[in-house]
Amino acid sequence: MRKRLQIIAIMLLAATSSSAAQQAENPTSSELRNGDLLIGDFEEKEIGKMRSWGWIFGGDCFNRDFRHGTQQMRTRAGRYNGRWFLTSFSEKLNSTGTLTSPVFTISRPLVKFLISGGSSPETLAANLLIDGEVVRSVSGENNDQLKLVAFDVTEFAGQKAQFQVIDYAKGILGHINIDHVVQSTDANSAKRIIKQRPVVADKGIGFLQLLDSAKRFAGPFTLADREITGKGGKKAQFDNTLMLATANARTLTSGSTAHLADALVLMNGEHWFGKIEGLEKNKVTLNSSYLGKHSVDLDKISSLHFNHWKNGIREGEPGTMYRENGEPLQGKLVWIRTNDIAINCSLGVVAIPRAGVLSHVLSKEDSKKPVNGDELSLTDGSKLHGKTRIVGNQLMVEHEILGELKFGLEKILSLRRRLDNVMWISDLQSDSLKSSGPLLPPPSPQQIIDGNTSMYALRVAPNSEITYRVPPLGTGTLHFRATACPGSANRGAASISASSSGVEVTGIINPGDKPLAVEVPLKRGATLKLTVNFTGSLAFPCNIDWRDAHLVALGAIAPQSQPEPRGN
Repeated sequence: MRKRLQIIAIMLLAATSSSAAQQAENPTSSELRNGDLLIGDFEEKEIGKMRSWGWIFGGDCFNRDFRHGTQQMRTRAGRYNGRWFLTSFSEKLNSTGTLTSPVFTISRPLVKFLISGGSSPETLAANLLIDGEVVRSVSGENNDQLKLVAFDVTEFAGQKAQFQVIDYAKGILGHINIDHVVQSTDANSAKRIIKQRPVVADKGIGFLQLLDSAKRFAGPFTLADREITGKGGKKAQFDNTLMLATANARTLTSGSTAHLADALVLMNGEHWFGKIEGLEKNKVTLNSSYLGKHSVDLDKISSLHFNHWKNGIREGEPGTMYRENGEPLQGKLVWIRTNDIAINCSLGVVAIPRAGVLSHVLSKEDSKKPVNGDELSLTDGSKLHGKTRIVGNQLMVEHEILGELKFGLEKILSLRRRLDNVMWISDLQSDSLKSSGPLLPPPSPQQIIDGNTSMYALRVAPNSEITYRVPPLGTGTLHFRATACPGSANRGAASISASSSGVEVTGIINPGDKPLAVEVPLKRGATLKLTVNFTGSLAFPCNIDWRDAHLVALGAIAPQSQPEPRGN
């Protein structure tokens, strides 16, 4: 009898061990001791295993060993569950991305989790998705103390859902922390219960800015007869158009097309998305639904990115291949095939399964070389430079490698003109930068297309001063133009100024203020100075975005003595 009990006990132990092993293999929807159903606890250190469970990684802020970030954050985050929690915090403030859970069935009235980090509902958020639509959303409160939040999901009982974390933000508080996501019946101790769908801002109508007057009008737009027509029948001659953002501005952010593609980054900073099909005679062949099929000389390419959705476009050391699992390999590309990519390294010629290759960096981009031609961004993520014009109801670009290409507005994200009498701040090298206090120096201008406000921004922290030498640009009167506004998740008030040759335009920008138009007359060869300082007490985060800053040479224009509002 005793032996029989031992056998039964062994069988029960084996069954328990088997069940535990299955849960360890894929814990999604496993039941916890308190009756909650687990969605994610972020205790698994192998990202590859999480992918095998159905977790989807986009961009680069979650697509790495996030334990390193957790170790740095744990003293600031307060109480959390287990050994680890999910964080997008890292030394790289510009890293962005998404993490989406496997599909699960809603069988409890609440989805609970711990959250902290920056407060920016559009760029830093935990979301609940039903059929891909965001039905519940919450952001942090500009601190790192984890707090328990719950989504009331009673109305979605029995439906399929996913839990998603997004980080499109950049800067000191441009990160989000999440832990212990469960389905639950217990609302006790939750600091907030979200019961409503998020309010969707009216975005995506686009804008056009005129070259001569700097006036803007909204879309949606149509193209015809060398003109662009916007809302209310307003028209602009293409020759008088400085920049255009279309109603497709959210497409690139959502990653609905570009996240599945390979990508080429050229020496001049262009990005081409498509399928990298091969390498032959020092030429790489890319097949793109937008650009067609083309072969490009290796000496024109800065880097190749494979399985772009896994890692995004990241910098690296020249002559180095980066892999999903394994150390980087230094060497020369030998071949690119459907199933594998070979590199000649210290181990000889090594063939690596294509699915495991993230990128191969050939050389650094030539950032000092002047960019020629207008800048055209497409909804598949591609960015091209070339001479543009309107042909019928399409935009044509003349490209030195691709030849003539035509695009309808449905494929265009934005257009930024480079003309003989225009110079963008993003194309200029600063003469000097002065920054004091415990603040980060201003980064390079960032592409921040959102369809309503701007295309590029130079983000500057308070107690900073940047100077530029005014180039000998065009003929006629020369002017500096920009809009200044608070950066994302801004908490501090700042004073701003733009000055040159004794003329200064100043302003005060508080959190939540609308952008202010700034215009200053310039003299060729003089110095343009941009400053940002705190006004009143210090408050973080605080930074000012100089949006779409540029120099333009035109006829006589009355200077603005003080900034004026320029919409949103």
